[in-house]
Amino acid sequence: MLATWFSSNGKLELNERELKIAVTELAQDLQDWPTGHIAFRQRETDALLDQIHAFVGRDLTLDEREERIRLRKKLRRMTDREARIVKGLMLMLSEDPISTYLLQVWEPDGDLPIVARAFIEDELDPNLGTIKQTDVQPPITSPSNPEIWQTVYLLPAAYSEVWALVQKRIAKYGQALTHTVDELPPSVRAAFAVPAVMRNILSQLDERKTLEVLRTGHFLNIGSWKVRMG
Repeated sequence: MLATWFSSNGKLELNERELKIAVTELAQDLQDWPTGHIAFRQRETDALLDQIHAFVGRDLTLDEREERIRLRKKLRRMTDREARIVKGLMLMLSEDPISTYLLQVWEPDGDLPIVARAFIEDELDPNLGTIKQTDVQPPITSPSNPEIWQTVYLLPAAYSEVWALVQKRIAKYGQALTHTVDELPPSVRAAFAVPAVMRNILSQLDERKTLEVLRTGHFLNIGSWKVRMG
């Protein structure tokens, strides 16, 4: 086991400096031990297991058996979510070209720990996808198929940051030059766009598409996903 990360109340239990060190070490470890494993655990999962274990070794009433069924279903949903997070982290740290973007191309901008935290906490957020009045929701589309898209939920400040960069580039180059994820401001790219792309990739894998199919279709070129800013 290369690493075990924990969350509590939907938040990763690592501060900014700890996460930067931990995710960099993990990327290096995976280069040295590519078959290594990582684990992710919600503290709430352990608490739920304790509740389920309390039923062991005694005769249960019908109400207790129904409650145990409910808890076991909840446990399955939680452990499935944890497994999905591990799958996403492994893709980000060891699957080219995703890892090339995060470990090399965007390394000077410090994307990796921001992406890791945003991805994990988005996956744990039961309200992700609940539209807030203040959110801006530009879609991003795959590099090769505009019919495959993912909504990005941008806070107003992040949207303003994108438009400030658009205006700056128009003034300097005569063009917006913000048509792909790679061209977004690094903070917006890392905290919003890349986690959204990863959600789409994982959803396609859930639909039993293979990594080879996704690679051939350029879906793993996360910087080349196209942005529609309106």
